[in-house]
This record gives sequence, structure tokens and C-alpha cells, in this order.
Amino acid sequence: MLHLLLLFLLALRGQPGTGAATHDEDYVTRLREQFEYFKQLILHDLATKSDVVDFADYDLRASSLECEEPAEVTCNDLERIPDASCGCGDTGNLCDIQHKGDCKLSWQKSTHCDFFLNNTCHANCMCCISCSKNVETPCKGAGGVCEKSCGQFQYTSSHACHSNLCSCCHSVEDKGCRSSNGLSRCVGDPSHCGRGYYPNNILCESPGTCCIPCMALDACTNADGYCESYGHDCLPGFYEDDGGCETRNCRCCKPKTSNVCSRDGTLVMGPADICSPRFCPRNFFQENVGCSAPNRTCYSCKAGGWNKCGIEDSCTAKGGFCSKVGCGATGMYLEEPGGCTSKDDRPCFCCYPKCKFYNEEHHF
Repeated sequence: MLHLLLLFLLALRGQPGTGAATHDEDYVTRLREQFEYFKQLILHDLATKSDVVDFADYDLRASSLECEEPAEVTCNDLERIPDASCGCGDTGNLCDIQHKGDCKLSWQKSTHCDFFLNNTCHANCMCCISCSKNVETPCKGAGGVCEKSCGQFQYTSSHACHSNLCSCCHSVEDKGCRSSNGLSRCVGDPSHCGRGYYPNNILCESPGTCCIPCMALDACTNADGYCESYGHDCLPGFYEDDGGCETRNCRCCKPKTSNVCSRDGTLVMGPADICSPRFCPRNFFQENVGCSAPNRTCYSCKAGGWNKCGIEDSCTAKGGFCSKVGCGATGMYLEEPGGCTSKDDRPCFCCYPKCKFYNEEHHF
């Protein structure tokens, strides 16, 4: 009896009804959801009977192998589209229509899922959204690229991507920033300037800004001080003293006592460089020599450290990127030895995705 009922349901699957309801998308969606529910009930009953040998494609004992997280997850496990028996359908096609995503099982997280969205797919499934998917969008038409988040040399525009969770990113055009000071760079947001730099909104394409390093005069460096922008406090052990810098955008931070990091003459240091008792700020190269203090670790921080790693061909070929903080503990990214060359005393790591995606579906 169960076999006949299953055959009957399978025959009805996807068949439209009659009347005006056949044109009602909500009705069709509800009908398919009801079919899936009753099918799973029947399959569960079949799977518990030891004498069942047919309908192998719909046996829950077999389909569970496709749906449950395996003991050892392979790249194929992460990248495949779930089997239909998993009930992982796209509710109202929202995952595809709103995000150009794919419904994946909750454990199928990979480096290709920039976002993993709840409440979009059936069952215990989530919408895997890839911002770099090749999609025709207003962002692409305006010369931008869709990314999970924009980098420091990019600005975010209001042009739409295929998902509202992705950002439309454009490179910032230099309009004299670097030529005004070789240590300066155009960035997409003033917050990227960081410690030791001040913003100038004229020398880069709007809404980008030029980050210019604070330059110390002899009066400041001779007092073992350094120049800091007004957007940041002085380092611990230093106090603020107006003047001593080349521009009024910065002020001199002088040591409170002699027990602070100061230049020791073992490294050539410029007027924008800093001696620091802690890791150097984001846009500085970090060296282990050049600064010292009694009973304290010191670092010399050299301005202009915008690209601290040089990426090698072996890293590029694997779709990797360079990192100063390692590749993370998730196992999604692996390290390629020698794939990145450090430009200072802190090492660089080439991190490439464990599972490289070759069969990306294009949506238009």
C-alpha cells in the first residue's frame, strides 16, 4: 500500500492543478512543500522496514549519507548541491532571486560562502552567498566589483550588487596624494589612515581620502618624541606637546621619563617613524632594531607600510592572499610555504582556500 501511495505522490509531483490556482505561485509553493512533507513521512516508514529492497533512490538510509555531515568532510562534500532527498529547496526561490545564492546544508560552509543566510531555504539549510559570483549588476555596470567588504584602497558606492549583503567596491583614484609625499596613500575611508597619519580629502577622488604621515621636526625627535595626529592619543609613557611637527594636523608626543622606547642609532629612521613599546600601527613597517629602552621590548615603526607582503606566483596560482596574522584555525584556508615575502621583521603567510571552486554557476 505504501509503495502504491509513494508511486502516486511521485506521479503527482510537479503536475499542475486545474483552475485559476495553477497561476498562483503561492499555491504551487505550498503544494510542493506539502508533497515534500508527506514524502518524507512515507520514506521514513519505508526505511524502517527490513524487507524493503526497492526504491533505493528514495531510501532515507541512503539519502542520509548525502544529507548528514560526514566524519571527514571533503571538498566535494562542501561544494556539491544537496541531494533532493535532503529537502533543501529554495523557499519561494528567495535565495536565488534575492542573492543569486545556492541552498546548502548547515554544515556545508566553505570559503565560497561569504554569507550563510538563515530563513531562506527549507529544512536545516542555509543560503550560501558568494559576492564574487559573475553576475550582471548595476555595480558591475558602473565599473565596480562586488565583494564581501571593500579593502582599504577602495571606497564603497551605492550601486547595487546581486545581494544586498555584498558591497560595491571601486578603486580610489590618486589626484596628487602620493606625489605630495611618497609615504602617503589614497584610501576609501579616513579610518584606514590609523595612528601616525592625518587625512586630506583633496588629493584623492571623493569619497576617498589621502593619508599623510605626521612628520617630526628636530625639536621633537631630539627630545625622543614623535609626531601623532590629533585623531589619536599619544602612546603610553608619552605626553602631548603642541608644535614640533611639520603641520598643524599633528603634535609632538614626548616621553614622560627616560624609561621609554627611543631611537638608538642602529637603524636609519626618518621624521615620520616611531619608536613603540607595542606592535606597530597598521600602516607602518615593523623592525626589531632601531629602538631600545631599559628592560623593555621596543619596535621601530617605519611609515609607508601599506603593502607589507609581496605575493609570489605560487600563492597567486592557488587563489591565495597574504596575511600577517596567519590563516586561521578553521581549516578552510591552508598555508603555502614561501608564497609571500615579508618586507619587514614580521612574517607573512600565504593563505589559499582548501577547496578551490571551479564550476561556478553564472547568473544573469
